[in-house]
Amino acid sequence: MKGGNVFGCQSRRKFDAAIRPGPADPGGNQFPDPRCAVILAAVTAQAIDPAFSPVALRPMPQLAQDLRDRRDAIVRAWSELVTTHLPDADPLTMGQVRDSIPVVLDKIAEALEHPSLEATRTLSQISQGHGIARSQVRFAIDEFITEYRLLRYVVLDQIADGGRRSLDLEQTQAVLCGVELAMQSGIISYVQQQTDRLRDVAESESRYVSFLSHDVRNNLNSANLMIELLAGRLTELPGLEEEARDVLHLKRSIRQTVEGMERVLQAERVRRQAHTELAAPIALQRLAEEVIQQHQRDASQKGLTISIEIPDDARAHGDASVLGLALQNLLGNAIKYSRQGTITIGAERVDTRWRLFVRDQGEGISPQRLQQLFQAFSRGETHGQAGVGLGLYIASHAVRTLGSELKVESELGKGSTFYMDLTAAPPV
Repeated sequence: MKGGNVFGCQSRRKFDAAIRPGPADPGGNQFPDPRCAVILAAVTAQAIDPAFSPVALRPMPQLAQDLRDRRDAIVRAWSELVTTHLPDADPLTMGQVRDSIPVVLDKIAEALEHPSLEATRTLSQISQGHGIARSQVRFAIDEFITEYRLLRYVVLDQIADGGRRSLDLEQTQAVLCGVELAMQSGIISYVQQQTDRLRDVAESESRYVSFLSHDVRNNLNSANLMIELLAGRLTELPGLEEEARDVLHLKRSIRQTVEGMERVLQAERVRRQAHTELAAPIALQRLAEEVIQQHQRDASQKGLTISIEIPDDARAHGDASVLGLALQNLLGNAIKYSRQGTITIGAERVDTRWRLFVRDQGEGISPQRLQQLFQAFSRGETHGQAGVGLGLYIASHAVRTLGSELKVESELGKGSTFYMDLTAAPPV
């Protein structure tokens, strides 16, 4: 067969098109010949799990030797293309990558010469090590993928000797499979390294924030008690009424700060409980009564009424502490943004689930604010109320932990209803 490759995709004038992603190519390339897409689809499927797929279907010692013979030329040509197409890549990092490519090529050659699961696993492991190394030196993932796309092109072009010899369908598939496997294994290990690093950073920051929030909250609570005593004494002294009001204002500010700290601690508690959920039947009416007791004073100070509309037999399956945390934040939010009227905690049967809801007669939420309502540190219309924007985020996250989703229906000037559908527990 004439030409450098049965697919006709080795020409350098076709190269720029060849490395651009296209819809016909699951590997991320466009090729002039549609048969390339067919083979890459097979390669992609075959390379998904190296434990079940040798690189080649039969030994190809001559192809392996051709790859070894052209190894240095491949590295040189690949380095030139990388310099051209990745001009902003870190030189030191690129030097490390360049030194690792010969090892990958040798392992591909071994897998071609002795196609076995063991050879495939070895190639995968070597590539995983390179992915880890790239991650450790902060090698960009897009550069990582591009370098392997370039390598795929260069390997085929060099083995085909620039168009002076032909590779048949089976040989081309085997070479592509080896490079794709190396790229796939490297990317998986790269992403895993990045994930582990981000998880460690998040855990460290979370522990620090929790400690800080807990410590500051306790100190502020102590200060608040002293301020309350001071305010009481000032009100007893003639001529100090204005000073007493200032002290009470300071007390309210400290209380708002403490509530913010409490929200941070609650968010951390929900995050941790997502991995240690203790599911059991929950008596919804009893849980609502307990939550209302914690907020009754705040509601009474604003002249609000809290009612319960939950059937006696309403029982859901889940973690009572997580559901209680969600209700606390929903009820607290309803009290904060209601000026008058009644707040209702209710439940109704919907098929095999209990729909638990918190309904208020507050200001309502505009449609454009609903999209980001459950995001952390995001607040809708504040209506002059202080806060940090964590209450609804905590409630939403807690409900997801229970296997449900927090939803909202709202109308400006008429109020809002937050609800969730919970798995019903068998009756007693």
